[in-house]
Amino acid sequence: MKKGNLLVCAMLVMCQLSLAQVSRDSAYEFLKTNILPNDWEDKEINIYVSPNLVPENSVITALGIGFDTFAISPNYKTWFFYVDEEPISQWHRKCKYVFINDENNFIIIDMTTPPNYTGMIPLHTITPRFIEADTSSWKKRKKPKNKNVSANDYAVIISGGYLPVMNWVRYWNDCSAMYKSLIDVYNYEKNKIFVIMADGTGNNYNSGTDLNPIYIPQSLDLDNDGTNDIQYAATKSNIAMVFDTLKRRVTSNDNVVVFVTDHGDQGSKIALWNSVLMTKSEFADEIEKIKHAKTINLLMSQCYSGGYKTLANDNIVVTVACDSNEKSYPMSNMQYDEFCYHWISAVARYLPDDTGTTVNSDINNDGYISVHEAYLHAANADTQPLETPQYFSPENPYLAAYLTLNGQFDMDLYIRDSINDNGNEPTNVKYMYNSPDIWIGDSDGNPVDNIYGGGSYYVCVRIHNKRAVSSTSTERLIVNWAKAGIDLPWPSGWDGEEDKDIG
Repeated sequence: MKKGNLLVCAMLVMCQLSLAQVSRDSAYEFLKTNILPNDWEDKEINIYVSPNLVPENSVITALGIGFDTFAISPNYKTWFFYVDEEPISQWHRKCKYVFINDENNFIIIDMTTPPNYTGMIPLHTITPRFIEADTSSWKKRKKPKNKNVSANDYAVIISGGYLPVMNWVRYWNDCSAMYKSLIDVYNYEKNKIFVIMADGTGNNYNSGTDLNPIYIPQSLDLDNDGTNDIQYAATKSNIAMVFDTLKRRVTSNDNVVVFVTDHGDQGSKIALWNSVLMTKSEFADEIEKIKHAKTINLLMSQCYSGGYKTLANDNIVVTVACDSNEKSYPMSNMQYDEFCYHWISAVARYLPDDTGTTVNSDINNDGYISVHEAYLHAANADTQPLETPQYFSPENPYLAAYLTLNGQFDMDLYIRDSINDNGNEPTNVKYMYNSPDIWIGDSDGNPVDNIYGGGSYYVCVRIHNKRAVSSTSTERLIVNWAKAGIDLPWPSGWDGEEDKDIG
């Protein structure tokens, strides 16, 4: 940004200090005693200092997103401190640039990203190292109840990374866990998964910290089967090319999953590689290309992802890690992003970073993991208080309840046990004979209160389908009946039976 605008986004505080020549150690002590809050040692906070005094009027640029933001040191030499007040947050985040000089002055500048300053020395850090999680045991795990071959399912996985220093190893872990879930649990065909990640080479992943990065290469093989899975660098042109390909290949019988894990910027922008941002409208244009698909399942875990709720439609469910004005957060061990870790664990029914811990995410015990169930599990397991996970399906409220990573599963018929029964099990209804969907009626189905005195009467049954899509085949309704009595054990007391084709 322009120098004249510096005061708009940064608060400057100047104060006289009764200090003589200030050494780095004494400046640090003053920082802790007079500038940081009293309980700073109990907070998650990182503190770095410049290796040498910073020359007067030095321009300190900010890293990564917001690269056009900078701070200017005072017109005298200073020790430069970077105070990271939200070290486990994504970018942008609350932080301070503090300059303490040897002539009794200090300046505090409130910023939102770390400084692009070489050689900063850590004085107090809580951020653990970023490590690659072990997901090699995934193939050993039991699969949910899904079809054997997923011929009608496509997926796009996007992780932009933005810059090497911002391209955390946890993004690779996120994508690997998602990819393994699609391949090993949901039987996706490899040629129908498009992986768009960072520079496309597997290099330039940061396993260190913002100011002390450790760059390590990551495999292009996301599922440990010996073949490369990362195909494209995260550029706008590559994303457009992938969605153009899907536009041609996807039919109205196909389902598409789109997974984004990455940095996000204000205005719900998605960070791509090499300091490029994709706007919400640009991403919406890509989704528009595949809106003819049967269903589209969007999972967005980047900061400010809540802005994408407007993409929800009658065949599109959008799940986000946070609201449009919130940041998303990694897990405390920095191995994964918090919400998407729990969401992927839910759909796979296993934790992706160990050798066998199961996840009880099948709330209604029907063998399928719906978007609704995955959201409920992940939102409940998410420990980050400053992010608000959400999902959106306003045009088709049933879609999230029946959409899985294999599209919508088979139709789900039910008869209500009570007026409030929505088909979920168990209903916990004590007196099922009060069902509003079973009654005695005439030939037109009108209820009859008095069946004595002759005439023809019928057992009428109302059947609900929880799926938005109608049955494509003939189903069979079986009605069992018993004579009135007190003791009616099943099935011995129910010896009458009649069936009828429906649908």
